[in-house]
Amino acid sequence: MILRTTTLSLSIFTVLLAAACGGGRGDGNGGGLGGGGGNDPNMEQDAAVDPAVEICNGSDDNGDGRVDEGCPCDLGESQSCFPGAVDQPAWARCQLGVQACKAGDLATWDTCEGFKECDLQEQVFIYGETENVRPVDIVIVVDQSGSMSEEIAQVQANLNTFAQTIASSGIDYHVIVLARRTPKSTSDKYSICIDPPLAGPGCADNTRFRQIDEDVQSNDALSLVQENILAIEGFMRQDSLREFIVITDDDAGGYGGHLEGQPFHDWLVARPGFQDYVFNGVVCLQGSCGIGAEGKEYKLLSMLTNGVIEDVESPNWAMTFQNFASNIISKTLFYELNEEPFDVWEVAFLDPDTGTEISQPRGVAWDYKRDTNSIVLFDGFTPEAGTKIIVRYQRVL
Repeated sequence: MILRTTTLSLSIFTVLLAAACGGGRGDGNGGGLGGGGGNDPNMEQDAAVDPAVEICNGSDDNGDGRVDEGCPCDLGESQSCFPGAVDQPAWARCQLGVQACKAGDLATWDTCEGFKECDLQEQVFIYGETENVRPVDIVIVVDQSGSMSEEIAQVQANLNTFAQTIASSGIDYHVIVLARRTPKSTSDKYSICIDPPLAGPGCADNTRFRQIDEDVQSNDALSLVQENILAIEGFMRQDSLREFIVITDDDAGGYGGHLEGQPFHDWLVARPGFQDYVFNGVVCLQGSCGIGAEGKEYKLLSMLTNGVIEDVESPNWAMTFQNFASNIISKTLFYELNEEPFDVWEVAFLDPDTGTEISQPRGVAWDYKRDTNSIVLFDGFTPEAGTKIIVRYQRVL
């Protein structure tokens, strides 16, 4: 496909030439550029009603609803086009059209087809007051085999901060830990005790926390979820988002006929409330981790459910849990739009004290989720309570 283009200098020259030669009104002394002698009322009327000159640039410069009419072209050519002025706001041009060169006495451009014109809609939310918040129930399964002592220590050190990050976003959350709580000896490094405020005193259950006291080993995480599903569901809420996080340096299945990824997924989505569950993992990403193995089954589950996979050998577990929290917040804290847009043009925060409007970068501070027709804010970019969130989006006319 050949695209026909013109330069700015050529467009300006065309306008000046048309103005110079287009029969302008004389100055009463025969000095007009159009050569007119005196004031001709008919000529003055023509100048008032004549449309602007059509510049051959793929736009409708004279406002007659046609694009580049009368402009010459070569048969076989096509060009991008839009039936609006070249200085039209960019948001109005949702989608450019295409026009082909048609045959005739002189080859000229045919009708512009396939374009979409938009207006700009604005919707205002107030952070902390007008968002939709879906509750989330988080199930964390921790491998307690002999190679996991360092990872278990990181879970215990970071889980309270993880929960507080979610709480600060305004999301109603529950955390369920599936792992052995009771030590086997005074030197046991593999039992898991979560401190307050998430858990109660002495590792006890709490308002937002439950622990299912099961010994989890290298390959049986998915099997133990299946075996304990009634206890897990007993601490979940109706219509909540169900998130799973498995932490292990090994893979599912293998020895003992333990459950693998696809059968686990098929079984879980058949249960009420799990149709949009999310599976996440802290696993071996490639090859082996010491005596462990790559978490292929967990990576499969994450791919099937749009989850997050982190490296079990990461030196920064605080960031690992921060990434999980950010992903959960983006799925549960959202601002639903009144209409489905062609696209979202801008999201800005309006400071309630100064009145300053600050545009936020897409993909960094926010994104648009078409499946829920909503704006989500990313963790770390949420404003102070009371801040106006201004969403401007394109609507096809």
